[in-house]
Amino acid sequence: MRLISRTWLVLAAAVCFCAGTVRAESEQAVDCPKCHGKGIALEIECPSCIHSPKPGYNNMGERLEMCQRCKGTAKIIGAYCSMCTKGKVYLSQFKPCDGGTKPPPSGWLWCPKCMGSGVESWIPCNQCKRSKWPGYTQMGEGLMLCNRCNGKGQLPGLACTTCEGKGTVVDKTPKEHK
Repeated sequence: MRLISRTWLVLAAAVCFCAGTVRAESEQAVDCPKCHGKGIALEIECPSCIHSPKPGYNNMGERLEMCQRCKGTAKIIGAYCSMCTKGKVYLSQFKPCDGGTKPPPSGWLWCPKCMGSGVESWIPCNQCKRSKWPGYTQMGEGLMLCNRCNGKGQLPGLACTTCEGKGTVVDKTPKEHK
């Protein structure tokens, strides 16, 4: 058992096997392109103190008291970022269409038209497009990730004509022979 854990530590130090791809040890985590490093996708107004004369504080008759729900900020977390962990990501784990630098499979290139998404045009999601926050639906005081578009606020309209919806095209560049 101890030998297995030592072997695992050596492997974990050399490379990371996240999302089915290999990440170099030298790669540094960067701020998430979706939430800009906050780790929070959506902040909403605190429903407990929004109607108070001073947002972030509750009216207690003759005095104001700091709202315990939002800790005086007048905002609460509506949804955490689905792309990152605590605001940091490794760009080599995401396709170029998601803001990443993930390499394409061997012998293939990312489609230059759709950047690997496989979608040429997008249409608004009918379920959440009327929401104040596209990609989320409001349920009482809370928010829920839209179950139709999974938080994107849009749905695939037309498949990419260049890659036929696959996201990759065959690499036709000549290989140098040594």
